[in-house]
Amino acid sequence: MDEKTFKKTYKPPACTRAPWEHLVTGPNKDNILRAIRQETIAAYGYSMDECPKRKVCFTKKCIGRPLPWKSDTAKSYLEQLKTTHNITNDELYLANCDMCPIAAYCTSSCSQINDFVQRDKTDEPEMIYKEHLDNVILENNQEDKLVSLIGKGLETPWDCLTPRREQVVKKYVLENKDFLTVSKELGLYDQSKAKYEFYAALTKLSEYAVMRKWIRDNPETNGIDVLHKIYNENKTMTQTAKELDVTKQAVQQTVSRLLKANGISWNVFVKKQGNKVVYNVPEVLR
Repeated sequence: MDEKTFKKTYKPPACTRAPWEHLVTGPNKDNILRAIRQETIAAYGYSMDECPKRKVCFTKKCIGRPLPWKSDTAKSYLEQLKTTHNITNDELYLANCDMCPIAAYCTSSCSQINDFVQRDKTDEPEMIYKEHLDNVILENNQEDKLVSLIGKGLETPWDCLTPRREQVVKKYVLENKDFLTVSKELGLYDQSKAKYEFYAALTKLSEYAVMRKWIRDNPETNGIDVLHKIYNENKTMTQTAKELDVTKQAVQQTVSRLLKANGISWNVFVKKQGNKVVYNVPEVLR
């Protein structure tokens, strides 16, 4: 085994990073790591992505790195970790360079040693404390993340969503909960339902944010009263037709004409093609 392969297998960072992270592969890696994180928090009250002991570890040797054995998702990866690392009493113990089998021909320090040397470093997050999520306004990183999804320069039109969809978006984006947790907390059928509700909500937020800005910028456009009722007053096409004393078909034609004539579009994150649900997941959420 060459030096690079050895270090990747036996010497992943384990103090400020999760030592099982390199074992999780495939397109669902982020979802799996998120599930482990959520299950660990639920079982222990804190995440083990970082070593819980790293701020009190002052010796030159590892004092034992706790592992999330109560996470069902993590167990298979922790069993794999047992085959390459020293795990005693369910804790991982890192080895110094003098005990490393490639020490004689090692050309540079590995990620594990570099991480151990800097184990007390802290990237301070900006904490936003809220007693509840009612009428919450996302700020800073959360707001930037959401705006980057629905469209830059746009305001988030929360009132266009149903209360449940609003909660799905806020729990996933603001609280960083995975779809399984969101589905359990909101009483949804399963995580696939939570996923669909989330991306359907994002699509509607993008649509209404784009349209509200366009309406503000083009107040004199013929047919603007139709758009105003649909996108500002959250009326259905049927309700709009009734209030304006026109047919529903006339309302649909007006909306279609204005969208086509002005090249208006928005981000579509999920759509149905027949019986199939097709997702367009942005990189920021992968």
